Amino acid sequence: MVNPDRPLLQPGRSGSSSRGRRGGRHSGRRAGAAVRERRRRYSEPICLAGVLPSAAAAPSSSRPSPSAIKGFSVNLWGNFDTSENAPWALTPRTGAKWNETDFTFGYSRDIYQGELIKAISLGLGGIYYAYDGTLYPQGDSFEIYYTASVDFTYAKLALTANHEVMHYPGWLLTVGLSRIFELPFYEMTLEVGHNFLFLFSRDAGAYPARPLSDPAGTKAFKDPLAGQFYATLNIPVHKYLTVSPKIGFWYAVGGNSTELLRWGSWDATQNHIYGGINLTAAF
Repeated sequence: MVNPDRPLLQPGRSGSSSRGRRGGRHSGRRAGAAVRERRRRYSEPICLAGVLPSAAAAPSSSRPSPSAIKGFSVNLWGNFDTSENAPWALTPRTGAKWNETDFTFGYSRDIYQGELIKAISLGLGGIYYAYDGTLYPQGDSFEIYYTASVDFTYAKLALTANHEVMHYPGWLLTVGLSRIFELPFYEMTLEVGHNFLFLFSRDAGAYPARPLSDPAGTKAFKDPLAGQFYATLNIPVHKYLTVSPKIGFWYAVGGNSTELLRWGSWDATQNHIYGGINLTAAF
């Protein structure tokens, strides 16, 4: 499952792109797959997510048999900002706000299993982002993602490519390395990892290469974007339920990424500490 986490960045500040000018200076104020962990979540390091992998999409629907759902997953993510400060919103917005709901669906399959390499997996899916209209007048967004991962004995290497197909031409590439440690109490596990993000945009209006030093430039950003350290504690609370507090640190990797993240961030800074909680139901 692709984590919707992304760094703090909002695209299309100038609204100069032919695909991002529908809302004027407010258009394109989102970061495709490239930019979501989580742009509005840093004023208070608290968020809430609900994740339902391999489960029915709604409480009233019947649960399919395990054989029918093997390899498929469904994920719901809600973004609640405890102290929102959106300087480019259509109307003034402050205080606690629910401003985004994401729906992810996908399929993954192991194509190899062994001893030294435990598994090689491939995956494909989509992510629909439902936004608050006062923050994103250009409308909702949809991404297609592709994943490939290699699970070694002591670590997991993952590659994910996201492509936004409704508003912003370009790709986001994420390369991540993680490891899970089994803890000696209550069947808890600790996952630690690091991700590198690379943004290859074809839209200079949404993601300009040098928006502060060269605001009239016509080149789109095509460089390393950000790095992320994170740690997640997985706490089983029921046979089917797991609570997972998470803390992490997003940082710019230098060069044009620092300028782009400062320009696109709500707080005009490029580095952020964040926190959140996942609630996972697995059947």
